[in-house]
Amino acid sequence: MAVNPKNANELYYTTNTTFFRSTDGGQTWSTRKLPTARPVVRILVDPENPAILFMSTKKAK
Repeated sequence: MAVNPKNANELYYTTNTTFFRSTDGGQTWSTRKLPTARPVVRILVDPENPAILFMSTKKAK
């Protein structure tokens, strides 16, 4: 899980195949399918530009 450093109500979370985003502190969530089947192990929000997210995945087998 990651939090926008400039807006604590904006949260990000992933499962193996889905990206979740909340703009109301987790009350509601929007979803998008991820373009990979690899599990995301880390989400980072750019502290200078929160519109930029970085995600890392597990190494392929």
